[in-house]
Amino acid sequence: MTHAACAMVRKLRSGANFGLLYGQGGFVTKHHALVLSRQAPRGALAQDTSVQTEADRHRRAVPEFVTEANGKGEVESFTVIYGRNGEAEHGVVMLRTQDKARALARVPASDRAALSHLLNLDAARSARAATSSQRTTACWSGGWGDIGALSSPSPRSCGAR
Repeated sequence: MTHAACAMVRKLRSGANFGLLYGQGGFVTKHHALVLSRQAPRGALAQDTSVQTEADRHRRAVPEFVTEANGKGEVESFTVIYGRNGEAEHGVVMLRTQDKARALARVPASDRAALSHLLNLDAARSARAATSSQRTTACWSGGWGDIGALSSPSPRSCGAR
């Protein structure tokens, strides 16, 4: 973050009024933020800066996590892990089952169709306009032992939609 702070100071000296720097550490478990300005603040910084009450007010129920699941599900989030050679090692997908429980699926590197589908940014852009069942339906099988294999999300592998 030191390099970013130096770069932001240069930007402020060249005429910008404010700058926000944000950094993450760990496995997105550490968060750091720094606001810089050309002007001194008008008043003292409030010492009671907790937003926990507001966050608690917006909190929703946490879905049940299941380790065994089969069938259709909604993709909530995913990532693809790459090796040093730049090749995909595997994907990880967080899913919601048909009964709204949460499950985890592993997409093996050999399942090129599923990885391509997940990484297709054009499909992701057009999916924003589609209904959630159209944009997020995926099929999986298995459980935590093999973490399941996400099937290529196509009408052939999921059945008719």
